[in-house]
Amino acid sequence: MATLAMLKAYYYFLNFRGDLILLTLFVAGACIGVQRTIRRRGPQYRIPKKSFILAALLVMAGGVVAEWAARDRVDRLEKLFAGFGPTYSSELSSMGHAAVTLNTPADDPVYLRMIEAEKRWLAVNPIIADVYTFRLDAQGRVRLIVDSETDYNHNGIIDEEREKRTPIGEIYEEATPKFFEALAGHAVFESTIMPDRWGIWVSSFTPIYDAAGRVEAAVGIDYPADSWLFAIGGVRLAALGLTLVLNIILLTSSTLISFLTAEIEDRKKTQRQLEQASEAAFSSSAAKSQFLALMSHEVRNPLSAILGFANILGDTSLDSTQKRYINTINRAGSNLMELLNDILDYTRVESGKLKLERIEWNPALLIHEAMELMSAEVAKKGLQLQFDNTLPDALMLWGDPIRVRQIVLNFVGNAVKFTAAGSVTVKAGWTPDPARTDHGRFALEVVDTGIGIPAEKIPLLFQAFSQADESTTRHHGGTGLGLAICKRLSDLMGGSIELRSTSNVGTALSFALDCDASKIIAIPELSAVGADPANPILNRALVVDDMRLNRELLKVMLRRFGLVADLAPGGPEAVKLAAEHRYAIIFTDLEMPDMDGFATARQIRAIEKHGRRTPIVAVSALTAVGTRENCIAAGMNDYLTKPVYLPALESAINALLPGQYKLQMPAAPKTEPQLRSEPLAA
Repeated sequence: MATLAMLKAYYYFLNFRGDLILLTLFVAGACIGVQRTIRRRGPQYRIPKKSFILAALLVMAGGVVAEWAARDRVDRLEKLFAGFGPTYSSELSSMGHAAVTLNTPADDPVYLRMIEAEKRWLAVNPIIADVYTFRLDAQGRVRLIVDSETDYNHNGIIDEEREKRTPIGEIYEEATPKFFEALAGHAVFESTIMPDRWGIWVSSFTPIYDAAGRVEAAVGIDYPADSWLFAIGGVRLAALGLTLVLNIILLTSSTLISFLTAEIEDRKKTQRQLEQASEAAFSSSAAKSQFLALMSHEVRNPLSAILGFANILGDTSLDSTQKRYINTINRAGSNLMELLNDILDYTRVESGKLKLERIEWNPALLIHEAMELMSAEVAKKGLQLQFDNTLPDALMLWGDPIRVRQIVLNFVGNAVKFTAAGSVTVKAGWTPDPARTDHGRFALEVVDTGIGIPAEKIPLLFQAFSQADESTTRHHGGTGLGLAICKRLSDLMGGSIELRSTSNVGTALSFALDCDASKIIAIPELSAVGADPANPILNRALVVDDMRLNRELLKVMLRRFGLVADLAPGGPEAVKLAAEHRYAIIFTDLEMPDMDGFATARQIRAIEKHGRRTPIVAVSALTAVGTRENCIAAGMNDYLTKPVYLPALESAINALLPGQYKLQMPAAPKTEPQLRSEPLAA
């Protein structure tokens, strides 16, 4: 058991909220220390005042929670401890406690029976230190009546003066006002620690009534004061400890954000210095390319670390100000990374070390995917993104799709960036070579209704780091390298780029490329096994989606499996088509106006004839828990998430139409492709 001095010190420590005072001093000292340490690193390193205000609010909130938790623990302990008193009081009264007086001998049977009862209560309730009774004498003094021997140290032996039975009538000099309240008929709890020759306690007191209903004595129950104080201190420690942890996280994250912000500023300064230095290097093409490549590689490593740690920090619990700082870091870092990537591509082309691939690719699918990547920005600006597609569905070309996609994305991205209202239209076509069936010209044109470009500025757009207006970078972002890279990629592939524009009317960017086409053997119209001969199921699919771009994209992808797709813009049209035709498979979006995908599937199932069940696959961006189960419940067979990729689509088709449709891959070209240059060394 703790000493009286220690318990008293701890009691006053808790009573005067010493733990909260220590926490406040610690947090205040930490804030001052962090601020001084940050400032020593330079004026660009600083922690916003809002972080310190938040730290103070956390301490205040922690104090409130600690007070509530301690009060709740006190209430619970008092209810627990005070619950024994009425039971013991009733039993002592029924055993004839009123008959025990100062003249009762020590061997009186009634007295001894009460002694044994107290010993039994102590044995079955180890949280109780002692049970005793007391009453007032004629002089108003508190005298102990029934107080059994007590094994305070729980060693099974009653030893020393402290553990022996107290004689009947011993005067208790340490009585507090709570003793007299109990003898006045009130059940009370003494939460102030009470030292006496037996130990240090907190106690509950309950009146004992005689047969006439008068208070003739009271029963006292002692509990160890150290357990009481440590229980209360423990809940306060937990609440204030959590507050300390939150403040440590706050100050640490604020410090890290300060470092990252300063690093970004340093990188921006370095970038400006490098851009200034690069002007001097442009006089020599070889020196320029070497400098840019070296600079890009050197900056990429620390920039990758900055963006990586910024992303990690963004996944932690941050307030709105801190999130804004992280977003600023990510935006600035992403812009710098975009600049580096463009510079690396430019230097590869300039140095003749860019390697072109020669693989098979689908132009319609590539354009659809590029437009899909820009759909979020298009929706954000409220533009119309249209695809005027005259490409044959089965057309497959040989070349470098990565570099073609880079050109398409740059064309569409520029059109969206510089168009505030109106539309962006992508046109694509194929002109076969009359002399060769496996050769022709692929043509792409992107037309917008944007701000346009003055005629005298058009030649500048295909020069590195040049833009039509010096304010373009400030207003719209970008590096000034995009079209220059596209022009060099086009030249490298043997293609051509043209630009037509009128100020305040719009711009048209076109790209043409002569290339080889792969030959795809058409798949015959096959009937499904076991189908009704009078109504065969042909290799035809139904695609249902309210977004035209999504319908066209899936149509192109299904053509790779020999499936010709009918397109429906909504549920009512799909139900009508399903009633008129027997499709091999149906793909439907879930979120559509008028009739969603679930209702569409249910209506299609309702109109199907007996024994006829067309596979239905949901295609949706919904990823909430239970979406797949809801699809199955509506009568669908499978569920694919957007964006849909060919392997996932192939897996679904093979599972629902086994052995009937396979991904068609063309044969390899007869001759090996000729590479124009070697790859850039790292």
